[in-house]
Amino acid sequence: MWPKMNSEQHILCTRIFSLAMRDIASLDVSTYGSVYFSDGPLESQMKIPFEQGFCIGLI
Repeated sequence: MWPKMNSEQHILCTRIFSLAMRDIASLDVSTYGSVYFSDGPLESQMKIPFEQGFCIGLI
């Protein structure tokens, strides 16, 4: 797909990607681990609430 895009499309794609990375980097995560769905198959004592619908669990 990338080789068939023109320069303007490359710039737009790169901008969208960089804005998404900026948003991800600005998240305030107070713990270390992997992100899981809150209703995922982890034991409740292993889950640390994160954003709505997500939790932090084992790596």
